[in-house]
Amino acid sequence: MNQQMISGFSRADIESAPLIDVSTGRIWTAHLTAVGGLAADLYAFAPGAAAGEGFHLTTELGFVIDGELKDENGAYPAGSLWVAAAGTVHHPCSESGARALVVQTSM
Repeated sequence: MNQQMISGFSRADIESAPLIDVSTGRIWTAHLTAVGGLAADLYAFAPGAAAGEGFHLTTELGFVIDGELKDENGAYPAGSLWVAAAGTVHHPCSESGARALVVQTSM
């Protein structure tokens, strides 16, 4: 993964992110270390990919960049924004493939 820290700014790119093999598809993730109490991840879901249970220890803010994500709460097409409170659980997946940015408060 390409992650750089320059003058208090962090950046990463999804093209060189590690692959997470899950039982139902492939998901790539690029993680940025916590900066100012926040941590960020870029996720790329291959078509048909489903993540396991996502339990949130802290508050999560997510934005779908392209494609569509789904979970038991509904569908999130490109441009959707969600907030998941600490202690919530969901099971994200994507039938068509998707990219999303997820920001969490760090513990």
